[in-house]
Amino acid sequence: MPTPGRQFGQPMHLHDRFYGPVLGSLIQDLKSLGDTRLEDSQCAKILSSLEKVCAAYQKLDGRSVLRARLLPELEALREFYHEWNDAHRHAPGGVQEYRRDRIFYMRKGRQRIQELVNKYQTIIETEFDLAFASQLFALMAEARALNDKLPSLTAYMREAEKDFLPGSASPRLARANAEAKKRTLDPVKEFRLLVRRLCGKYFETEHGSALDEWSTRNLGSLSQDRLRAFRANFMVEFEMALDHRPPRRDQLQEFLDRCAKVLAKP
Repeated sequence: MPTPGRQFGQPMHLHDRFYGPVLGSLIQDLKSLGDTRLEDSQCAKILSSLEKVCAAYQKLDGRSVLRARLLPELEALREFYHEWNDAHRHAPGGVQEYRRDRIFYMRKGRQRIQELVNKYQTIIETEFDLAFASQLFALMAEARALNDKLPSLTAYMREAEKDFLPGSASPRLARANAEAKKRTLDPVKEFRLLVRRLCGKYFETEHGSALDEWSTRNLGSLSQDRLRAFRANFMVEFEMALDHRPPRRDQLQEFLDRCAKVLAKP
């Protein structure tokens, strides 16, 4: 049974398809190369793909969680790859051990990306769409062309491109997009879910009536786009704030006043 929010064509599914198999396949292929050094032209293609992916994130809004949280991990992964290929220069007497360390760091980076994705899922659902996913898959095309050196990545990309490259005529994806357009967010339910995630079950259930009254009055007339923007701003304001502390049970009004300020943001 698919995890809610990760059905085919939905933002989290698109995200998982890129960061899971694409980066995982690349790392596995690099591990399989052992101490074999890629030619400069081959290395340049992989590095170019990773740099273009990072550049796509750099163009996002500065408040974007994709840019603020995921971009540093992608940039670190790109640098570890560069060090992996330059192992003969950095550690001429211990290439395999040096490369094993870089593979370990790349895997840890990929793991941190997944942890961040799970933590900020609510925001990413508003930021990571089919257009951005297609852009990322297209940017990896240069690396995918190294058939003999990156067989796992090439095999996966060959299948994924049928669905996600620009111009794809995937009927499965078309159905998923049509279904996504039909889905609507319930403002009362969404606010309850946000509050429970942020403040915990006890705060949410104890103040349930007041929370429902606030959301009905303030969120009930919002368009779906504005409701999604509120949801993303809410997570940025509360969950991403370094100094954030969940409100105490007696701080309901202070919490709602802060929610009103979030609602006023564009």
